[in-house]
Amino acid sequence: MTKKDFFDVFIKCFGIIIAINAVFNLVPNFSFSEGNFEVILLLNGAIVFFMLLLSWILIYKTRWLIKLFRLSKGFDSEEIVLGNLTGHSLLKNGIILSGLFLIVDNLPNFLNSCFLWFKKQVSAQDFDVEIGLYLDNNWWMISGISIFIGIIMVSNSKGITAWFIAETPDD
Repeated sequence: MTKKDFFDVFIKCFGIIIAINAVFNLVPNFSFSEGNFEVILLLNGAIVFFMLLLSWILIYKTRWLIKLFRLSKGFDSEEIVLGNLTGHSLLKNGIILSGLFLIVDNLPNFLNSCFLWFKKQVSAQDFDVEIGLYLDNNWWMISGISIFIGIIMVSNSKGITAWFIAETPDD
């Protein structure tokens, strides 16, 4: 594996993580506005657009970034010895780790929301009176979708890796 391949994989994994954070952490914030809806919508829209643009550049323009920042220059040798690991397997492992991150990050919120929903269904007393217990269906749905996409990323990492490798032309 060459240095260019290593930086290519590293930058793509970072771009995937930025895209995941933009979609699953910033997009749900559109539903929260306290009076200044236009300002908050404009600000959140600009942030999401910038994050998605940055992730697109990191995923699809990696060779250009490597040339721009001269990341493959200044090393003693051209090859990086990583044993049997290739760029393809490193990207596959990065996608698996990103999927596991989605699952682990959203599983507690999802289980808490499931517990609160169940408690609301079987509770004899008023559910909203208890302090600290609030069931937010928006975050429950977002965390469930995040877990589902994380499972898809882990189970289909080989196909996703082939998709990212096939989309990037060699310069």
